[in-house]
Order: sequence, then structure tokens, then C-alpha cells
Amino acid sequence: AAARGLAARDAPRARLDARSSTRPIRAFRPRRGAHRVRSSPGRPGPTVCSTGSSADDTVMTPSGTASKQAPPPLRIAVVGAGPCGLTTALALRHHGFEDVTVYDKFPEIKPALGAAFNLNGGASVLDKLGVLEVFREHNNPMRVVRTRRVGGDLLGQTELMNIEIDALIRNDAAARDSLISSTDGDAMCGTVMRCDLLRALGERVPSDWLRLGPKYEVVGSHKSATRIDERTNKRVPVSTLQFADGTYSEPYDLIVGCDGIKSKVRSAMFGPYKSKSSGIRIVFGCTGDGAVTEACEGARPEVEHGEVHQWFGDGCYALVYTAGGSLDKKQHNVAVCIADDDPDVDENAEWRLSEGVRFDNGVNDASSVTREGEKQPLDGVEKNARARSAALAALRRYEMPKSVVTVAENCDRFFDVGVRYHDPLSNWSDDLGVFCLAGDACHAMPPFLGQGANQALQDAWVLAEQLARARDDSAEEKTAALRRYEAIRKPPTTAIMLSSRVIGFVETGSGFVAVARDAAFGVLGKLGIAGKIFLKNAVPTLE
Repeated sequence: AAARGLAARDAPRARLDARSSTRPIRAFRPRRGAHRVRSSPGRPGPTVCSTGSSADDTVMTPSGTASKQAPPPLRIAVVGAGPCGLTTALALRHHGFEDVTVYDKFPEIKPALGAAFNLNGGASVLDKLGVLEVFREHNNPMRVVRTRRVGGDLLGQTELMNIEIDALIRNDAAARDSLISSTDGDAMCGTVMRCDLLRALGERVPSDWLRLGPKYEVVGSHKSATRIDERTNKRVPVSTLQFADGTYSEPYDLIVGCDGIKSKVRSAMFGPYKSKSSGIRIVFGCTGDGAVTEACEGARPEVEHGEVHQWFGDGCYALVYTAGGSLDKKQHNVAVCIADDDPDVDENAEWRLSEGVRFDNGVNDASSVTREGEKQPLDGVEKNARARSAALAALRRYEMPKSVVTVAENCDRFFDVGVRYHDPLSNWSDDLGVFCLAGDACHAMPPFLGQGANQALQDAWVLAEQLARARDDSAEEKTAALRRYEAIRKPPTTAIMLSSRVIGFVETGSGFVAVARDAAFGVLGKLGIAGKIFLKNAVPTLE
């Protein structure tokens, strides 16, 4: 009987009924590790560009024991290989799913792109996935958050808040339970470079799950057909991905849109849309790594590496922080936030970056940067130069302290980002259960509470866990799992989305808004309320 059960489990489980589609779809028989893409005549099949662990590794629970219940045999596509997409793949693998493919248009897991961000609730997800070492290796622990005002008035540089993070976490029961790792007993709150996290996560995703490169640029998704489940003899809806070259993927039981604020999966679900401008622009600057880091050692004293410094000016907000694991890999970051009324300011969701330019002669005019013998400036270099000039000009205009300016002067990469957001969605999945969204695709939020990446990683865990609890791969069970996922994750992300929009307006405010902000933050800091607000957002919501 056991042998017959195993044989039934491993037998091809599906055939397609494509009569509901206007485009013929070949029958697919999903098997472990098999991922096929329809190609044009004479075109070679898909190739994989990445490294990773074997898909045959045993799936283990956080306690180290083998998973007791196999998840439903769903064939899942994850669109986007950012922090959300890679963590979703790892979470699905952790919960026992074997037929998963991750698509991204970039030929490799993005190197040297993006600034640093803080992980807390997101780090607890990495701990659950058994990859806490990824966080520990690349994070710079956040010890203290200091908030001060600047200005030449009688109050001068006044400290508004000084929050000791480790004590804050350990003195709160909920935070202690979720943000102190049972693996090593340390707090999970620190800052990582986006590129370091991506690279480390990508190395842990099975290499045969990854489809990377321009030929896998997703431009659309379609509810293309149904398949017949041979066990229940019921029709089950499926969907396909459309690529930029006009080809289509094989059908999937579920497509997960982790493709950010410009999500193509979201467009397929709800039609064309446009994100909204928050009226705020941020210029991020990062010091270099490797050999360049040695030249920037003086950018920030080592004693301040564990401190996040916030500075409030009249119309400007500046943030200085450090990321990276070992001392020789620290990278200092500065974020300069100012009001910008341009409704079309680019969100730069791909973290586009030119070749870095350093102006050691003190010239900050981007128009002076040209090819030798040519009058036209280098487009990429000009963008980087203009972003650097904008950052330094804002810091000096709003009288930010020398310590902030010094970090900016030592940065060799700059990212000019328009802060955009989505209004809350009523649904994150479709009524057939073939599409769902996670991360910025469904709840893009301003970064002023530091929760964008944290919430995306929590989405990944909850989605995988709820899908694994489905009793079978029927449309009813799958849809119910997606509804449970939404019920858990929509309330906290909606609250943070709305709060971060208000916080961004207040932190970059001028005139009366700035005066009221400074007074309010001072009171919140002294009463300990600011720390409680931090913990409310940092403690993960996973059930």
C-alpha cells in the first residue's frame, strides 16, 4: 500500500484543458526541477545564470526536524529577484515546495546596487528560514538612534531623542520574544547593504530555480487556461507569463508578483496604474567598498558605527548610518530628504547608478564633467554628479553639521529617488487564485519608518506558510490560503503605509510644521513613546 501511495504521488499529476484559451497551450507534466519556457523556432531553451545550493536538499523546520506534512504540489512562479522575491523562494522551499521558478530581467543578482536599509522584523524571518548567518555576516548592529535639530537660533543643536535599541527590545515582552534570536541570543536589528543581502540570498536559492536575463523580462501575465487535476478530475485555473521577446512561459498554478512598485503582475490583475508622489525627494549617498573603503575610513568615527543619526532642519531631514559586517567592509550612508512638488519625480525603483565620480578639486558642477575633446556630458556621470551636488547643496543650505557633510563628501555612489507610494489595495490576489502580490507590488510605502524591506520579508514567510497549510492544490484551497495571507498581512502594512506618509511630511516640514515637529519629537522621546512606536512597527506580524 505504501508503495502504491508513493507511485501515485510521483506520477504525472496534471493535464491541460486548453479549450478555454484562444492560444493553444501544450500539456505540461510538472516534475521536480523541470521549468520550461516556450521559445521561438530555432531558439535555444532557457539557461540559468547564477550559483546556488542543490534543490535536492532536505527541507527542515526551524527546530531541525523534517517537515511532517508535504505541501500541495503547486507549480509557482515568482516574478522579481529582489529581497522580496528571493525570500519568497526561500520560504517556499523551507515549507517544502519543490516546483518554483524565479524570473528577473537582470542577468545576475544585482551587484553594487542600492543603499543600506535596516532589518528587524525581516531579520526574524531570516532566522526562521535558518539563514540568520546571512544577516549576521552583513549587518552592522543598530545600537542607538539619536535625533537632533539643527539651526542657528537660540536652541541650536538640541537633542530630541536618544533610544538605546538593545535595551528597548529586551525590556519589551513581545519584542524580546520575536527580535531576540533563539539561535545566538542577540538582538536582530541592524543595517545591511541591499546588494550584500541580495547576493547572499541568491546564493541560497537553488540554481535551477532561477531564470535570469533580458529574455525573462516579464511584460504581462495571463489567465490562460485550466488544467484537469487527475486526482480530483476537476478543472484548476492556471496562468502564464509573457516575456519581452513575445514568448510565454508554461502555465503555473500561482504567479507571485514580487516585482516592485512598477509591478507587471499587479497591472495584469487590476489594469494600468500609476504610483503617487509623496512630494518628497531623497538623495542617497554611499561610500565605496573594498579598496575605496580604506580611503573613506575618516568619513565616520568607529565609535559612531552603531549609531543612527537623524538631523531635522527647517525643510530638510538628514540621516547618517553605517552598514556592513566586519570593520573592513563597513559602508557609510547618508540620506538627504527634501520636499519636491514635482508630481512626476522618478522613483528610481531599479536603483539606477552611473559610474561613481569624486570631485576632489571641489568642483560640484555636473556640467563640467565631459569626455575629453567633447562638449556633451556623460549621461551616467552627469546624473551621479548632479545627485552629489544636490545632496551637498541641501546639506549646506539647511545648515547640517559638518559630520553629515563629511560623510556625503566621501560618498562615491549617489541615488536620486523620488518617494512614491501606493494607496492600500482591497485585494492582493485574484478571485481564481492564480495571481497574488507581495512587497512593494502591493504596499509600496515611503521609507520614513524603515519598514519597506521588513514588511516584504514578512509577506514572503506568511504567504509560503499559508500555502503550505492548504490541504490540496484545488482552486478553493489555494484561494482560501491567499485570503488567510491577506488577512494577516494587510492590517499591519496598511497602517505602516499611512503612518509613513504622515511621518515623511512632518520630518521634511518647514516653518510651523518644523517647530511643532521638534517639540513633539522631544516630548515623545522623553516619555519613551518614540521607542514604543519603533517597536510597534519592528515586531513582526506573522500570524
